[in-house]
Amino acid sequence: MTKTCDHCGQEFTRKPRSSRRDWERQQFCSMKCAKSKPLRHGEASGYSWYRCRCDECVTAYQEWRRARYGHRPMSEVVAEWRKRGEKTDRTLRDDELERVWANTRREGDCLVWTRPLPPMANGDARYPQIFTKRNGRRTSLVVHRAMYETFVAKVASELHVHHACLNPACVNPAHLEPLTPREHSHEHMRIRQATA
Repeated sequence: MTKTCDHCGQEFTRKPRSSRRDWERQQFCSMKCAKSKPLRHGEASGYSWYRCRCDECVTAYQEWRRARYGHRPMSEVVAEWRKRGEKTDRTLRDDELERVWANTRREGDCLVWTRPLPPMANGDARYPQIFTKRNGRRTSLVVHRAMYETFVAKVASELHVHHACLNPACVNPAHLEPLTPREHSHEHMRIRQATA
């Protein structure tokens, strides 16, 4: 099977690992030819990053992509997560709160969990958990997240609860703040760079 490149006119064959669909859509022999083909206004090729860069075309492309894939700006998604957080049920009941108070001690400003932390196979930070029954099923609650939701505000499941004190065993709601996964990773990178 051979095709002729739309840019240079050279013949090329199908790569062994390319699917039939990719082969049917392929117009160029290489990425170099694909990027060097001049584009007219409003024309788009098989490569999404290779298109006319005028404002009109970019806006049309973004609208098409949003309609096709449902992509939205991150600010809209985060706002929706924060609204959805109000419907979650991770607040601690009175009997669960008593168990939390019985298993914590004060160290400086932190309320530190005294029971053993659950093992993690990948070596990540381990967080305190309690096991309880919800809706007739046995479930585990991450204590610091449940404490934040009980005393401060509800948090959507897509958001992370960050320890401002950098102590993963701390369950003090005053030391916790909800962040998006991206903000959370940036915060930890900033802390690592500051301590390095």
